[in-house]
Amino acid sequence: MLRHFSFQSIHGRDGATFGYEAQNLAGKDGFSGDVDAASLVMIDNWLLYDFEELASGQPVLLNCARESLMSGFITLLPRSAVIKLHKSALPDPAVLSACRRLKAQGYRIALDDFQCTDGIEPFLEIADYIKVDFQLSRGQERLNLLASLRETGAKLIGEKIETPEELAEAWDEGCDLVQAYQLGKLLSFAKDRDRVHPLRCLGILDKLVGPDCTPDEIAYWVALDSGLEARILHTAKSISGTSDAISMHDALELIGKSGVRKLLMLAMSATLEHRLQTEPILAKSA
Repeated sequence: MLRHFSFQSIHGRDGATFGYEAQNLAGKDGFSGDVDAASLVMIDNWLLYDFEELASGQPVLLNCARESLMSGFITLLPRSAVIKLHKSALPDPAVLSACRRLKAQGYRIALDDFQCTDGIEPFLEIADYIKVDFQLSRGQERLNLLASLRETGAKLIGEKIETPEELAEAWDEGCDLVQAYQLGKLLSFAKDRDRVHPLRCLGILDKLVGPDCTPDEIAYWVALDSGLEARILHTAKSISGTSDAISMHDALELIGKSGVRKLLMLAMSATLEHRLQTEPILAKSA
């Protein structure tokens, strides 16, 4: 079994690649439309496959629905991650508080498919990037929208730009960045599914609550599961900011017990979610 996802490039006025938006290839993995489930798996994919390396160190926007935003799993990601808020994440006090905590820790916030609706103003105060869908708004309506958004100081990203004419309009209307099909192909990935064993994760979680638990003991159990090992090492490298090899003992100390617990819970949840979504497809094809 494979996990499928893609990167759609984001470009500046000079045509150079600014960064990428990570996308779940739902048609291949069979996700049922549950955006939170897809967000959970994509956060886990980042830890497992090291999106920073895949993106050559450039910023990556990651779609995040309300529940995944509130889960706390995002803080496992490197500070280079740009959290793209799904429309299900409305600006209520809890969501705004979570976003402000993330920004205080160095993360950036992007708003997706932005349209002016009642009560959306609080998001404009915390947004670093705002995406405007060129297929949803046109003409004077879009001109007015972009003019008002420029006052926020956020970088404006024109998305779903399909023609050279729309690309020219994006620059003329004040977009700072664009997602345009003619500037960059979709980078698709099909990665081996991790070999995380939920029961082993539960066993490690149980050991972590013990007062005498040591990094060496946890390192022994983690080494039995290549999926866990990959996640922990990638996470530790992001924390340390080094590309050098790092020992499992040092990685566990860098992440800390609470971080390791969070990572294990995410790995279990994402693995079970992926199985639940793909097994019906396998059953139909059998």
